[in-house]
Amino acid sequence: FFFQAEDGIRDAQESRGLGDVYKRQDLYRDTDWGKMLKERSRLERIYPSPRTEAARRAWAAFERDHPSSRYFPTPTQSCFSGFSQRPNGCLTQMELDADHLVRIKDQTFGARFDEVLSLLKQYSLKTRDLEAHLRDRNESGIPFLKNPGVPTVIAFYSHRPTVSSLQFDNDPRRKTRNDELYYADSVGQSGGDGIVPSRSFLLPAFKWSSEFDSGVKNAKPVKIVELCSKVNRKGFLYDRGTSIEKNEYIGVPCACEPRNGEPTTGDGCHHSTIIQDREFNAFFSANILSGHQSAGKAAAFRLSEQDLRRIQRECPQVSNPFNVNSLDWLNPSSP
Repeated sequence: FFFQAEDGIRDAQESRGLGDVYKRQDLYRDTDWGKMLKERSRLERIYPSPRTEAARRAWAAFERDHPSSRYFPTPTQSCFSGFSQRPNGCLTQMELDADHLVRIKDQTFGARFDEVLSLLKQYSLKTRDLEAHLRDRNESGIPFLKNPGVPTVIAFYSHRPTVSSLQFDNDPRRKTRNDELYYADSVGQSGGDGIVPSRSFLLPAFKWSSEFDSGVKNAKPVKIVELCSKVNRKGFLYDRGTSIEKNEYIGVPCACEPRNGEPTTGDGCHHSTIIQDREFNAFFSANILSGHQSAGKAAAFRLSEQDLRRIQRECPQVSNPFNVNSLDWLNPSSP
C-alpha cells in the first residue's frame, strides 16, 4: 500500500487547490458513487448537523439509500471537538454542488471543461498550448484515474479553511496587463489542509472504494485516515495479520488537537506540517513495517525507452519548452 498525505492524487504542483476541479465535469452524472457524493454534498449544505428532526430523517434516508456512505461517517456522528474553524460533525466539506468556481463581475465559470477553458482563454495572459495542457489534464482526471491495484491509505487534514472559489469585482486584466497583481475581492472557502481542499483527497478515495466493493478487476480496498478525527480511532490499519481487506474510515490523533478542553484553531497542523506531525508519524511508523516486499511491477519498471520517448513527444506538460534556469516562458510577451 502507499500513503498519500499531502498533495491529493496526481495533482501537479501548479494545480493545487482550485486547479483540479475541472476534471470532474461528468463525474456526478455518470457514476453511482459520484451521484452519492453529489447528494451528500447537498445534504451537508442543508443539514450540516442532525439537530432537527428533518435533518435526522434526511441523513437516515441517505444512509439507507447509499450503503457506500459507510466509507465516511455522516454528521450524525461527531468527528471533531474543540476546533473553532470547522463543525464537529463528520463532514466531507466537498461542496460539490457549488454554482461556480470563479466569478468575474457578473460572469461565472463552473467546473466543466468548457467553462474552465473559456475562463482561461478570456483572462489568461499565457495562452500558448493552453487548450492542449487543459485537455491533457482533463483526460487524466478523476473519472479516468486508474485504481492503483494495491491497498491504499489516504491521510489528510480537514480542519483548515481552504480556498474553493474566487470573486473578482472588476476585470483583472486591467492590472495584469501592466504586470500588476490583482487579488480576488472575496474568497470562498471549504474544508481542507489550508492549501489542498478535502475533495482532492476524497474523490479518488470514494472512487477506488466503490470499485473494490463492486468487484472491479484488480481493485483494492482503501483506508481513509482523517487526522484529528475521533471516530474509529485505532493504532493499526490491518484487518488480518498484515493484510488490508476492507474499505474503512479511521480517525487518528494529531499534534494540534485541543488540549485540556481549550478550543483551538488548529493552525499548527496544515499542509506543510503533516510530515512533521508527531501523532501521525507515530501512527505511520507503527504501520509501515508490514514485512511485505515490492514485487518490482511498478509502471516505471515496465516502460521501454520507446514508451518514454512517446510520452515526451505527446504529453503537453512534458513537451512544452521549459528551461528550469529561466522563467521567460511565463512572460506573455515571450514568443
